[in-house]
Amino acid sequence: MLGSAPAVRLAALVKRRISRSLQPTASVTTVSIQRRCAPQAFVNGVQQRPIEGVSMAYSFDDAQALERHETQYFEMFGNRGIYHKGWTAVTRHRTPWEFAIAKLPAFDDDVWELYHTLTDWSQSNDLAEQNPQKLHELQRLWLIEAVKYNVLPLDDRAADRANPDIAGRPQLVKGNRQLLFGGMGRLTEGSVLNIKNKSHAVTAELEVPEPGAAGVIIAQGGLTGGS
Repeated sequence: MLGSAPAVRLAALVKRRISRSLQPTASVTTVSIQRRCAPQAFVNGVQQRPIEGVSMAYSFDDAQALERHETQYFEMFGNRGIYHKGWTAVTRHRTPWEFAIAKLPAFDDDVWELYHTLTDWSQSNDLAEQNPQKLHELQRLWLIEAVKYNVLPLDDRAADRANPDIAGRPQLVKGNRQLLFGGMGRLTEGSVLNIKNKSHAVTAELEVPEPGAAGVIIAQGGLTGGS
């Protein structure tokens, strides 16, 4: 599998009850078409990039319609994959949650696998050695898609990319002091000061009622950890 894809069941739009899986870009494109709301070309004077994806609205009236989304690329942490007309080529460059890796292999040294997913949905039969021409074709197609969708240059850094100071990523909030108020919950990481690898202090002004109080004063973190 190239990545998780949500199942869609839109009974109000579908003449026949069907369920299909699709990529998130297809979801946005499909909803936009069905709602007749074309995305704006400019927002606040800033030209917007077009929304990629292939609408699957055609399948709502015909559950047996042939697939029109014939090509889908994938890239995350240097792991790459490409699906095209029933064939899938993939390569695992690294395990995303393993950060303490002494040295990662060069991208050119990654071993690619090839699967014919129309007959081997579980991807258990690697055909890379038997069909090197098809593998080369898909590797070339991956590069074309990667250029088209601004995937290149590949960057397999993990922890470094999470720190905007090291990655060179623009930061919305700058300075060395920030004031937060009660109720300002679920702030995104980019909306608070970057304190990674920095000494810092947190001062909180509290109003404790006479019976006392208990609870968290401030919490920082996400699904991968925090404090």
